[in-house]
Amino acid sequence: MSDGKIVDPVQVRALRRHEAAVLDIQTALGVLHEGSTSLHQQAEVIVAGLTRVTETMHGLVAESDDTLRFCRDCQQAWKETDLDALIRNRDRLVLELAEKKRSSPASDWNTSPGSRFSELLPSITR
Repeated sequence: MSDGKIVDPVQVRALRRHEAAVLDIQTALGVLHEGSTSLHQQAEVIVAGLTRVTETMHGLVAESDDTLRFCRDCQQAWKETDLDALIRNRDRLVLELAEKKRSSPASDWNTSPGSRFSELLPSITR
């Protein structure tokens, strides 16, 4: 002891315990800070993902609204349609297509296998 002070061993031990406790607390706070930073970054990623999901859902809602509006309009048009007029128009169309087929047998839409007309004619004439 060069400065001539008397050192109390109890105080030295208490000071070392205090310094060790401070170091432990600082280490724990550092770990907590790193953990909270990591959680914050993960939360930002989750928020971004949920934002994309929300935007997608809003788009689906808008598309569903359009589809429902279209379906309601179709149902209303169907209710207001004269079925006899539809049948007459169908029959007229069948006759016109048949006449056109007879007048141009070499056309692409004749009744040869695989032609579009041969596929449509049975369903139209029912």
